[in-house]
Amino acid sequence: MVSMDEVKKGLRDIEENYTRYLISHFREWKKWAEQSDTIYEGREVKEEEVPPVFLTEMRIMKVIKEMETLGEFDWNNQTLRLLFSELSSGPFYTYFGGIIAHITIELAKLYKASHLVEVGAGDGRLTEILLARMKERNVQTPLLITDSKPVVEVAGTKVREEYPEMEIESMIWDIMKPPSTEMLTRISHPSIIYERYSLTYTNYQAIANLAQVGDVLVMGGWFNNTRAIYGYDKVFAKIGLKTLLLNEVEDQLKKYYPCIYPLDSGVKKAINFPYTTLLLAWR
Repeated sequence: MVSMDEVKKGLRDIEENYTRYLISHFREWKKWAEQSDTIYEGREVKEEEVPPVFLTEMRIMKVIKEMETLGEFDWNNQTLRLLFSELSSGPFYTYFGGIIAHITIELAKLYKASHLVEVGAGDGRLTEILLARMKERNVQTPLLITDSKPVVEVAGTKVREEYPEMEIESMIWDIMKPPSTEMLTRISHPSIIYERYSLTYTNYQAIANLAQVGDVLVMGGWFNNTRAIYGYDKVFAKIGLKTLLLNEVEDQLKKYYPCIYPLDSGVKKAINFPYTTLLLAWR
C-alpha cells in the first residue's frame, strides 16, 4: 500500500495550485449562498448582484423554480439544457476535470495501476480530458468507462476512434448496484476509480459497490462539511442531487479504505468554505 506521506508528496503541487484556484473562485460563496436562500423563498435577486462565477447556477435555479410553480419539470426544456451545457463547459468544470485527470494519472504512476475506471462517464467529457492528458504523458494504462445509461457506449466508440493506440472499453454500470461478474473479470488490479459528481446523484450505499472495483478512489463532489443547507441545495435536490455529508462519506469509506485524504482542506481554512470537493481513498 502506498503511504499517506507518499501521496501527499506526489500531489503537493497539484494540491497547492488547486487550493489557490478554489480560494479565488469561491471567495464570495457566502454571498451567493444567502442570495440562493432569497431566490428559494420566491423573492427577487438581480443578476448584476450575483457574483459572476455563480450566475449560470442562479439562472438554472430560477428555471427550476418556474417549472415547480407550473407543476411540471421537463429535462428537455431548451433553456434548461442550454444552461446546464453552459455550466458543464464553464471555467470551473473544465478546470475541475483537468485536476481530476491530473490526480488520476499521478496516482496511476505512484500506485503502478493496472486499470483505470471512470464512473458516471456520460457523454465522455471527462473521459476526453483524461485521455488527452494520458497521451501527453505517454500513459498507456487500460481504461474502462461506465455509466448507468447507454450513452456511455456511444462515448466509448467515439474515444476509441480518437485514441486507437489506447486500450479503452465501455460498459453500462449503475453504481447503486454491485458490479457484475463480467465487469469484475475485466478489471486488473491495482485499479483506480475516478468520478466527477456521480456519487452526488446516488447515496452512501454506492461506496460499497465502488470498493469492489477500485483500490483507489478519486472522488470529485460536493461533500458537505457543516450540515448547513442553502437555497441552491434545496432547488437542486428537486432534480436528484443529494446532500452528502463529509463525515458520513468518510464513515463509509473507512469500511474499505484505511487511507482517506481531502485534497482541498486549505480552502476551508482560508474562506470557511463549507464543502470538500476532492476526496481520495486507497488501500
